[in-house]
Amino acid sequence: MSPAKFHENVSDFGVVYGLALQGLGLARIESNLLPRNIARSMAWASKGRYFVTAACMLLAVTLLCFARVGWGWMNYDKEDLTRQKAGNIFKEMDDLKQDKAQAQDVAEELSRKIDKVFDTFDYREVLAQLYETILSKLPNKEHHPDQAKLYDAFARGDAKGVLAFPRNQRKQIFLTSMQSYFTYDLDKGQFGKADAWRTQRGMPGMEGMEEGMEDYMMEEYLMMEEYSEFSPFAPMGGVPAEAKKAGFVVTLTCYSPYGKDAAELARLIDPSGVKNDPSKWGFVTRLAHLDDYVEDGNSPFELYKKDDPAQYGIEIHKVNLDEQLPGGIGVQEVRYYGDEGTPASRRSDNAYWVILDPLTKEVMNEQILVDEKGRPLQPYMGKPVTKVNDHWFLLKLKFVWRDAPEAPAAAVMSPYGMPSPVIPSSPAPSSSGGGRNSIPDMDM
Repeated sequence: MSPAKFHENVSDFGVVYGLALQGLGLARIESNLLPRNIARSMAWASKGRYFVTAACMLLAVTLLCFARVGWGWMNYDKEDLTRQKAGNIFKEMDDLKQDKAQAQDVAEELSRKIDKVFDTFDYREVLAQLYETILSKLPNKEHHPDQAKLYDAFARGDAKGVLAFPRNQRKQIFLTSMQSYFTYDLDKGQFGKADAWRTQRGMPGMEGMEEGMEDYMMEEYLMMEEYSEFSPFAPMGGVPAEAKKAGFVVTLTCYSPYGKDAAELARLIDPSGVKNDPSKWGFVTRLAHLDDYVEDGNSPFELYKKDDPAQYGIEIHKVNLDEQLPGGIGVQEVRYYGDEGTPASRRSDNAYWVILDPLTKEVMNEQILVDEKGRPLQPYMGKPVTKVNDHWFLLKLKFVWRDAPEAPAAAVMSPYGMPSPVIPSSPAPSSSGGGRNSIPDMDM
């Protein structure tokens, strides 16, 4: 082609220039001059193999999934027994968990009941401490050193040594019974009564039968005493709404050979005007000064309102066979007026009963005086001439317990209080600091 012809048609070579640049990879603009339908068909045709591959893969995955599900169903059916066993085990586990929970509830309830029962023993030593405190203040050689020989002789069971002291000068107090119970309000606490019972006496020669009758009556009395705790006449020990002083209500039954009369015995128990002279204190006086008998000057107990007749009292009686007597006072024996040791002098109409000291065999009861021939003295103004020997007394005390627990907010208690069992009335504790085989040592 001539240059003239080329320059004449140079503008017609644009397509040629573009194709040449595209062929060399130098074109900046990509374009396709093919019709759209043809270009689209060619594009899809180039991608067809990818679609086929994807479809094949989807089919393979689907087949594998179906195969896996089928395999799973086969295994599921094959392990049906295992599933049943596992289900039974899980059910048993649930039942066991339920049983465990129920057992724990029962155990907690029993634990609460056990704790409630053992709460009773939280202060079990306090009552024994109170008893020891009371017993240690009975007359003994520590409090009455002038009669130390008497207490030592009594401790040895030496009747001659005891008889060396006139009976009505022996500073001894014998405790036959002690009743006590705890209350949160001492002001409202009620005292108990003496375990008194009338001794039945019969004709001489029937002593064995009489002893059996006495044993039967004593057993009947003790049975009544046992059930008296639940009687409406038993001491009240309820918890009041406004608790004040908490402590123990104590009733002591005692007897003593000391003194020619009740007034003289009262001076052994609680003499007046001796507050500043401990050597002259009596039994109750010492109980009123318990702080003076402990090293730190702080006794756990304090005698409560001794000057208030409603909170303290004493009743002194003669030991008289014709009246009710507490158990544990001496032993009974039949004697005869003008006894000469012959059957004629031991007629039933000539007999009488006496209560004897178990150690010294002295007469303890009020006795009718006799002449030199052993016959009763002529009555004076219609009354026989008698001699008073021993006395027994009922001592009513209240003690504040300084370390008492607080009253429960809503206590459920018997309306009849909490009286403690009565201490057996025989043998009787002695104040002398010792005792024979049948009398315990009370030397504190």
